[in-house]
Amino acid sequence: MKIKRWQQNYLILFSWVTLTGFLLNTAGCNEPSQHATVSKQLAYEVQGTATERINTISALIAKSKPLPSELLDAQLLQEKLGDGAFGPADFNSFYVLKINPQDLPKWLQVLSPSSHVVNYVEPTQTRSWWVSAEQFANLKFFEPEGLMGNSNGWLGIDEQAVLIYIFTFTT
Repeated sequence: MKIKRWQQNYLILFSWVTLTGFLLNTAGCNEPSQHATVSKQLAYEVQGTATERINTISALIAKSKPLPSELLDAQLLQEKLGDGAFGPADFNSFYVLKINPQDLPKWLQVLSPSSHVVNYVEPTQTRSWWVSAEQFANLKFFEPEGLMGNSNGWLGIDEQAVLIYIFTFTT
């Protein structure tokens, strides 16, 4: 098949316009993009009195699954990872729930033992209420999905202090 003269001219013009457009669009690329270099990490922490924290955190968890019993205290820190410029942002969530010792069997009924290796994770900025690396080794681990509706992360119970530590994340 032979290309006609007008088709050759059209291809040359199309190539020239495409190349010019590319060069004009990339001319400003010698400056680093703020979106490409800035990685902001924002945090949201539930604050207030113990009653206010309990009410807020109970309502958040109850959206996924009903709580097996009332909480005596609760903490939540959620960290946003990245700047969200290219696609949705990811989140790490750190919960601590204090329950009545007599209610521990109710909580254990809704949980399944962890089926995978669990690694220690801590918030970027230290929180006094979060489990230490030393305490972490003594936790009994479960899948978070039984309570949180999210299979990413872990749930660890300190049976001595009757504290439930929960780490979940989005991907």
